Amino acid sequence: MKTQTHIHLALLRDLSIQTSPSPFLSPPTHFSFNISFSRSPGLRTTSLILSLSLSLNTMQRLTILLSLLFLLSTSTTFTRGHNITHILGKHPSFSTFNHYLTLTHLAGEINSRTTITVCAVDNAAMSELLSKHPSIATIKNILSLHVLLDYFGTKKLHQIREGTALAATMFQATGSAPGSTGFVNITDVKGGKVAFGPEDNEGNLDVFYVKSLEEIPYNISVIQISKVLPSDVAAAPTPEPSAMNITDIMSAHGCKVFAGTLIANPEASKTYQVINK
Repeated sequence: MKTQTHIHLALLRDLSIQTSPSPFLSPPTHFSFNISFSRSPGLRTTSLILSLSLSLNTMQRLTILLSLLFLLSTSTTFTRGHNITHILGKHPSFSTFNHYLTLTHLAGEINSRTTITVCAVDNAAMSELLSKHPSIATIKNILSLHVLLDYFGTKKLHQIREGTALAATMFQATGSAPGSTGFVNITDVKGGKVAFGPEDNEGNLDVFYVKSLEEIPYNISVIQISKVLPSDVAAAPTPEPSAMNITDIMSAHGCKVFAGTLIANPEASKTYQVINK
């Protein structure tokens, strides 16, 4: 009697094997197996189906099955989700950039995405940005412009079709960027350099690719660029959440009665603002 076994594993490698019959087993014993694997783009989990069709006794079937599982476990690399904090943690000269990714909660957003590029700047470049004393909300807008929603490894950067590409950023995805100001122009310029420039920078390309920090192909690329991307829109002063008029926000979202109660009671309004800081 033939026995069929199905085993589902999470893998990140395309694999297709089919063997029948086995040259190591003499007739009438028959052994065949096939392994098929497929992955849908953008999905972190994939499925592998292993089918065994055997005309062997129980001990032979068990021995072959265990051998195949051992082979798969020793020859297949399982890929886990990336962690931008850990990646940048290996590079002390990017500690300030890393710190503000965490402080603005961009790190979590980056970790939740795939097919992404982080354009990091070193501590010196971050010091120049911080010397202007922007709010945390403004820093988040600026840094979100440095997160491209596409994968650009070193090879791809130097092989851009027609020499230029336009990449959407996390800043564009927030809806805070009017028009196409949340896009970044990437151009392969003369001398093997790759230049970057926001769409609202009047075509100026004065920020350059420096080096790759880490690449997990088609998942995440972390690269260094020469300085912070200049963008008047991203750098525009943005009020902190606690500085916004909470009663105006409530009124605009259908909570006029509750907003009116807070206005009538200044102490309650003050308490509510503190709680929501």
